[in-house]
Amino acid sequence: MRAIDGLPIGPRHGSCGTAAYRRERVVVEDIATHDYWADYRHLALPFGLRACWSTPIFSSTQALLGTFAMYYREPRGPRDVELYWVERATHLAAIAIERDQAEEAIRFSEVRFRQIIDTAYEGVWLVDTHARTQFVNDRLCEMFGYPRAEMIGRLAFDFVDDADRARAERNFRLRPEIGELFEYRFRRKDGSRIWGTLAASPLRDRSGRVVSLLGMVTDISYLKRAEDAERLRGPDLQRGLRHAVLRGGRARR
Repeated sequence: MRAIDGLPIGPRHGSCGTAAYRRERVVVEDIATHDYWADYRHLALPFGLRACWSTPIFSSTQALLGTFAMYYREPRGPRDVELYWVERATHLAAIAIERDQAEEAIRFSEVRFRQIIDTAYEGVWLVDTHARTQFVNDRLCEMFGYPRAEMIGRLAFDFVDDADRARAERNFRLRPEIGELFEYRFRRKDGSRIWGTLAASPLRDRSGRVVSLLGMVTDISYLKRAEDAERLRGPDLQRGLRHAVLRGGRARR
């Protein structure tokens, strides 16, 4: 296996390289004399390998996944029952390889998604249809001062200041549209308050039923402090500051 690993496929590249190239079963009854093994028989004969039949493995979309080979210590061709075994083994191998590739793709996707979420500037907040917290990223934990374990499972309203809680509950019941923007005061674990905008979006299943809501929280406390400091200087500056932070979003009180 080490000797043939990495060899190219082609029309005369052993049994496996040729099967992969031609996309069909290749039966070599005698490695010592067959043309397909002219450049490679020195890798097989010292180990006593004389016959090799190779069958390509295809995915459900007919993509080539690999080859399934049978080696023998004597020159010979396949019997019908052996061809049947190879067909079944090749089919099972295709299922196993495709499943492994799918699982690997999911794992890679999850890792990339987690990296993006955990390095985002905004707090990411996922809640179910009863407003119970399902997921929060590192940024939201930092903003609210809670470890993730103390937020998961709790109602989202528990982190909203009492002055805004009734309004937050009412807005939640109305099921916000995609990207709808709300402005709330949030209560941190140490008792302090921060101002934040919450961009809420419902997530739906294939039937269109809302199964959870995704929120993006941006800390605008500094904007509120700037507005307070500049309130006496006129409304134009206030509007400019708010527009710069919300980027043209529609805030709903």
